[in-house]
Order: sequence, then C-alpha cells, then structure tokens
Amino acid sequence: MLIGVLDVISNKIDNSYYSKILNPIKASIGAQSVACWAEELGHRVRYISFTGNENINEILNQEFDVLFISSYTFSIYIAIAISAHYRKKGTITALGGPHARGFSKESIPYFDYIFGFCDKQLIDEFLSTSHPKETGLFISNESQPNELPSIQQRWKYIVYNYKKIPRWVRFPNIIPGITSTGCPFSCNFCVDSTIKYKSFDLEQLSEDLEFINLKTNGRGTGILFYDPNLGVGLKKRIEVIKRYSKGTIKFFGEMNLTTLLEDTVKELADIGFYAVAPGIESWSSYDNKSIQSSCGSKINKVYKTAGQVNMVSRHIPLVQANMIFGLDCDSGEEQFSLTKEFIKQCPQAITNFQTLTAFGASPLCKEMEDEDRLLNIPYFLIDGYSSSNIKLKCNLSDFYYNYSDMAKYANSLSVYFKKLSHSKKYQLSLFYTIRQLAGDRGSYKYYKQLGNAMTTSEFASFYCGESKVPPKLYHKILKKQLGVLYSLLPQTVIDYFEGRIYE
Repeated sequence: MLIGVLDVISNKIDNSYYSKILNPIKASIGAQSVACWAEELGHRVRYISFTGNENINEILNQEFDVLFISSYTFSIYIAIAISAHYRKKGTITALGGPHARGFSKESIPYFDYIFGFCDKQLIDEFLSTSHPKETGLFISNESQPNELPSIQQRWKYIVYNYKKIPRWVRFPNIIPGITSTGCPFSCNFCVDSTIKYKSFDLEQLSEDLEFINLKTNGRGTGILFYDPNLGVGLKKRIEVIKRYSKGTIKFFGEMNLTTLLEDTVKELADIGFYAVAPGIESWSSYDNKSIQSSCGSKINKVYKTAGQVNMVSRHIPLVQANMIFGLDCDSGEEQFSLTKEFIKQCPQAITNFQTLTAFGASPLCKEMEDEDRLLNIPYFLIDGYSSSNIKLKCNLSDFYYNYSDMAKYANSLSVYFKKLSHSKKYQLSLFYTIRQLAGDRGSYKYYKQLGNAMTTSEFASFYCGESKVPPKLYHKILKKQLGVLYSLLPQTVIDYFEGRIYE
C-alpha cells in the first residue's frame, strides 16, 4: 500500500522566520516511527511535515491508501481539515499524537481511526486488515512501546525536516532523540505523570551516537532528548555519552533542578550539554522538583532557585526555567512579582511562562471536569500559552494584566541586553534575538489584549462558563490561521464556533 505520514507541527499557515527556523526542530518522533515501521513492513511511504510555510496544494494533491496524521491539540484544526479532504477522496485517515491520546472521543467524527499507544506490531496488524468504513475506531496498546526506531532508521526524515531551516541559521543540526517514556513525578498537569516510567535499552543510545559520529563526525550536530524527564537515570546516560560522543555533539534535555547538582552539571558540560530546561512550576508548590531543602518562605525559594540556576548557567550556555501561572495555590500579584525578582536575579536564563492548561489525559483534566471547571475553548488555544481552559479562581482581567506586566519585564531591552552580555556564542545570541522579536502568543501585548477582552461581557461569560459559545474573535482567528484550509472544515466545527451546535 501507499502510506502517507503527515506530521502537523504548526497550527496555522505561517511564513514568518520564527516558524521557518524553530518549527522544523519540533518534528514528532512518533510520526517518524510510524513511517519507519510502515516502510519496514514493505509499504511505500511518503513522509510530510507541516511547519506552516509549505505549499498547501502539494500536501492536498497526493494520493494515499492510508494517511496517518500526527497532531498536537493546538494544531488539530489543520489535521481535521486535511483529513476531511482525504476522506472525501476515499483515503483512510488515522490520527495519532498528543491530541489523539488526550481527546480520542472528541476526534471520533473526523477520522476513520484514532491511535493511542502503538508499536510496529500494532501498525502491522492495522495495515494487514481490510478496513470497514466505520468512523472513529480507537486502537491502542496498553502501554508505550519498549523501543522506537533508531536515529539511523529515522535519518532521512530528520534530514528532510532540517533542510527546511534557512541555511543562514547556524544552529546545530537538531536531531530528535529519546531514551525513556513516562515520568516518576506526579504533577497533575502533566500527561506523562500517569505513565509508568520506562527506560529504553541504553545500547540504542550508544548506537545512535556512533551513527552520528560516522555520519557527521558529530560537528554541527545536537540531540534534543524528548524524554519527559531526562534526569531520571542521568548518571547511566552520562557514562554512555562519555564513551561515544567524542565531545563534538551538543545535547539538549529537560530535567529537574534537584538533579542538577554542581558535580553533575560539570559532567554535563564536559560531555557537551548545551541546554537544560528545569521545571520550577510555582513558588508555592512543586518543591520536590526545584529545590532539595525547605526554604521557609516563597521569596527564599526564589533566591535559592535563582542561585542554583546561576550555578548551572556558569557551566551550560542555555538554561530555560519553566513556570506555570493560574494554579489555585497562587493568588493576586504575588506569583508574578516573585517571578520578576527571579528574572532580576538570573536574567541570562530563559523564562518559559505557561498558563495552567488541562490537557486531555492529564489528571488535572479529570479533576477539573469533575469540579465542572473545564472550559470548552477552541483547540488552538490549548497550547499552554494562549489562555487557560480552566475556570480560574481569580479576577481574569487582573490575572492577564499582571501576566502582561511580567512578560513585558521579561522581554524588556535591559533583560535582553543582559542575556546578550552573558552569551558567548553567536547561535545563542541569535536565539535570544528571535525570541525577542516574536510577538505572537505569550507576548506582553497578547496578554494585555486578553486582559482588556476579559472586561467585556462576551469574553467574561465564556471564560466563567456561563456561555458555551466562543467569542466571535476566535472564529476570525481560525479563518486567518487556516486560510484556504478553512473551507475544508466539517460543518460541525463551524457550528461550534458560530454557536449553532448548542441551539
């Protein structure tokens, strides 16, 4: 059979340099794995990624027997439109990826099949079966696979995405890698917190490193680990990297500050770690992820955390501190003012702000649903940045005004120049500049506009749950994001935005 594998990375048609530079490195390992498995099973495979600036007609004018689509929740409208187009042509469509895991029931009307956890055997069984034309059948294993295709097996798909990045951008060739699934921590907002931690055979990591050295000699190459928490079992991974990386490959990973003690950080720097992304989450909670001893007060936690981040920054060029806003344990301006103090203490760190979001499949989603606090907001807003899909226990206008003020400080020229002064690498300065110029979701202007909108009855009634009809502005945004793809959307999607679904 002729199999199509489409990785939907962007939620809109977007020709910005931000999209061209950063979206290709967000390619899904899951989509690449399905492409590898289908090819190994003897099928002809066409792999495509949508990063926002591809020719839409070229994507729509293909012929497939089966089209696998991987999509985040915030990009699902793109996936729905493309699925509708191909289903009319008689192509079988199957959805996988984060949205399929989190919103399988909601996806039923728009795809022939929905995949949860899958491996090569499940794909084989699926492609070997004659398919009845039923809608929305859910297919899944009980757990994540025990192994995934190697970097060597995925190489042509990795190169395909990297070639989309403009040549003048001299970032390392970012290769998506993974050594484990699941997470031992129990953060209720995380979809991985309910998945049992599973480490892959580290022999695969050594083979991946050997292949990269053979292919590129390691130079100009970086591995971005997709592990939910790379810090678990970190010592064993360090030993493998020491033996095989030759010090030329750069590494990027997410791990907790409790893992990043100075001796460990020095080891990470020695083996080529370029960036780490610890989760601080909140000044009021999640102490087991950010510090190892009691601080006594929130401001002391700020200073202790900043001190540790500064220590990490002395050895590793890029540190991204992840913060969440909107938790019930935080109130008023305090969380925002404490974060501004944290930025003041370590301006060289990237502060990644996220708005509390109940992603499907997370314990938080079930909790909010049980408490009748879950909002049915448009999917393109369920990205962790745009707005919360939870009825927050605060004045929403004040919340987003405070958010805007903090984001403005974080994006101020004084903080930007301090970052540049700490940066000793051209690529890092370029990265800071790209982030500085990005003016979409997550910018202080965006949150200020959202704060203004919350003073209107239309937005206020929607975000407090009194009205299920989304503000008219969101329908306009959808039309702009999808462009020519908007006309392919099923009528039920349009009915939701126009409120007819509730009549």
